[in-house]
Amino acid sequence: MVYNYDEYLKIPKYPRYGFVYYVLGDFIDDTINYPVDLRDICDKNNWKLIPYTSFDWKLYSISSDGFSFVNNGEVCIFYNESQMTERINFTIAHEIGHIVLGHLFTNDVLSHNKLVKNNVLEIEANVFARNLLSPAPLIVNLKQLPSPKKFAKKFNVSEQFMNIRYQYLDLDYKSVKYSDRVVEKFKHYTNEINLISVHM
Repeated sequence: MVYNYDEYLKIPKYPRYGFVYYVLGDFIDDTINYPVDLRDICDKNNWKLIPYTSFDWKLYSISSDGFSFVNNGEVCIFYNESQMTERINFTIAHEIGHIVLGHLFTNDVLSHNKLVKNNVLEIEANVFARNLLSPAPLIVNLKQLPSPKKFAKKFNVSEQFMNIRYQYLDLDYKSVKYSDRVVEKFKHYTNEINLISVHM
């Protein structure tokens, strides 16, 4: 689901954590499996995933990782495929955050680049990304918390990402409200991870 916002949406002065958590709880439904398939999410929402090498001109000047924008109603996510897989996953999840949170209200790539450099929007997209890639309920209810390195491998993210994820674990767990069906699905994954962690 893409949330539609007024084209002239005012950039917030402070991160809207409550808003981000609300949208997250609505966006993550029981069709999303874990480890999350970001390409599948993009396909289902008709968002185009485009590697940098698809273009001759240098996209690195816009971002070394990736960026997104809306072109005539078509949502495009560009990403640097030369990065590590774990970094690419975070980049795509981060850009999905920008899209779903309504940060893309301009058709101009350069204008969008200036907007996403706004720290408030970046913080909001980061909060979205960490909860999309590794929802707090999947981790909080584990019998034993695996090391960041081991959990990173399970979720196809970096160890650095998992260190940050653990740092905000309690806050995210208390703040995001999921549907009952999603909560039940999280329990299923938690049981799987508990079994796997015995051998990790």
